[in-house]
Amino acid sequence: MAVNGVVAYLLIMPYYNPIPKIIENVSISFEINVFDMLYGSIIFLLILLTHEFLHAIFIPNFIRSNKTFWGFNINGGFVGTSEKLTKDNFILISIAPFVLISLVMPLILGLLGFMNGFVFFLTIFNTMASSVDVLNMILILFQVPQKSFITANGYETYYK
Repeated sequence: MAVNGVVAYLLIMPYYNPIPKIIENVSISFEINVFDMLYGSIIFLLILLTHEFLHAIFIPNFIRSNKTFWGFNINGGFVGTSEKLTKDNFILISIAPFVLISLVMPLILGLLGFMNGFVFFLTIFNTMASSVDVLNMILILFQVPQKSFITANGYETYYK
């Protein structure tokens, strides 16, 4: 989680660096605005849905498959499939939201001048939430032989 956060921070830093602002400003104040909280919650939910949708679109035939499922639990959202996947496809499914939301999106927004504290927070949050996805990718990279097929069954994953 920390490594993911550092990677995203280093990418965002040229466009938005909150550390000097924190050091310069030593006073603390806050304001609670219900509309801002509602707006933030909606954006947070949209990022969560986008993250899970990005996993799903890389699953072959995810729309027609009765082996692909979506859901929410106490830990957040999830997408799963018991489809037979190639090793490369499994890695792509695992890493897509991290790359697109935490690396590509802030780079584009930074280049366009739209990087701000809220986008920074959402990016770092998605980056840290993607740590399990990155761990899955690393485990599959090093533990599953090349040209293998991977099938998930709940919390258990098999390869052949």
